[in-house]
Amino acid sequence: MKSLLTAAIAAGGSTIHSYRKEDGTPGGYQKHHAVYGREGRPCLRCGLPVQRVEANDRSLYFCTFCQPFRTP
Repeated sequence: MKSLLTAAIAAGGSTIHSYRKEDGTPGGYQKHHAVYGREGRPCLRCGLPVQRVEANDRSLYFCTFCQPFRTP
């Protein structure tokens, strides 16, 4: 987790909708997102379609093979 957060910070965070760094430029870490916003497109690891579900008015993206979604 530490290395992931360090990489995300070094890339300036993720600009998905309107986030900008202090200098007004977008972050660059969204280029590393493997499933976010990729509903229906192939998983980058196994090729199965990325799925999306809603939970508490939030979208959750996942691969059913690589990241099985489990409800509590």
